[in-house]
Amino acid sequence: MPSISVTPLTDRFGATLGGVDASDLLDDAIFPGIEAAFHNFGIIAIRCQHIDHQMLLAISSRFGELDVHPQPQFTVPGANEIYVFGNTRPEGNATGGRYWHSDQSYLTNPCAIGLMVAAEVPEVGGDTLFADMYEAYETLDVDTKDLIAPLTATHLWHKMKSPARIAELDEKQKVKLQGAIHPVVRIHPKSNRKALFVNEGFTTKINGLPDVEAEILLDELFKHCSQPQFQYRHQWQVGDLVIWDHRCMIHSATHYNPEQRRTLYRTSIKGEPCIPTSESKKL
Repeated sequence: MPSISVTPLTDRFGATLGGVDASDLLDDAIFPGIEAAFHNFGIIAIRCQHIDHQMLLAISSRFGELDVHPQPQFTVPGANEIYVFGNTRPEGNATGGRYWHSDQSYLTNPCAIGLMVAAEVPEVGGDTLFADMYEAYETLDVDTKDLIAPLTATHLWHKMKSPARIAELDEKQKVKLQGAIHPVVRIHPKSNRKALFVNEGFTTKINGLPDVEAEILLDELFKHCSQPQFQYRHQWQVGDLVIWDHRCMIHSATHYNPEQRRTLYRTSIKGEPCIPTSESKKL
């Protein structure tokens, strides 16, 4: 059995795993150690792997039930579980996600886990930023924590979308993407830790406060959670596999030269309803 080495990515969260490769995620004897590292660090990276679509689906299924993306036009033909980012395939989304977000937070059960593999990367740019929402919550002042503890927020898919993208939706997609309301602070079902759960990509308003006060508070939370001290920047190499926890992370794509090739494949694991802070004592 291989010995898993762990190299922290920051002093708070994230790790690169060594001594293992992607196929070890399919080994029943080795997977528990990798899964434990994932839950401990929130994001793990295994560098320079050879992962085809079928292997990505098999690895992803070890973490839970695969989600089928509601917009199949951006997925691999015949594999709607695999979303395509980049500029090399007709179904690729070349510019998506260039804002802080948690994937599909606009659903009643937001995604729990994301997995992404880099097939082609540009020479410069195209990195992905991740931010630790445990730390973002824990560093809030006491008054703000007390204020947001009972509050909920509305999340809508179309917040950052162009009219053209919205017009592409069929009736079934409109129903699925109609939005959701979640607690501003959620309890992670595995760690029982509190995490801030708002993001500039999909969170449109905080409920239960006067409109002006709610808008100011939401803007302050966006600025707070995107501070550099909460971040890790992943500079992709071909074959990288990155696995992160949406329940305690937000992420953002970054710009790159569109004349350079970039292709990444992402899968998502279905999540559970967000647990509000009022339920924390029951866990």
